[in-house]
Amino acid sequence: MKVVVAFLSAFLFSGVAHAGPLTVSVRDGAGRPVANAVATVYPASGLPRGPIRFAWPLRMSQENIDFNPEVLIVPVGG
Repeated sequence: MKVVVAFLSAFLFSGVAHAGPLTVSVRDGAGRPVANAVATVYPASGLPRGPIRFAWPLRMSQENIDFNPEVLIVPVGG
């Protein structure tokens, strides 16, 4: 699984990067799709220096046993 994500990120982000859609398919060792997988993609130019700030609020809500959003991205120190 990590190999697929690493290959895709190396292939898709090599050379000059332009904003655009990205589709990632995560599969297990048998080649079956992995449901609800989270993939991390890093820019080829490296990570930005200093703290990462998002323009949107970091909020998660719970209704019964469901969380919204299902995955919340929180930067280090956030």
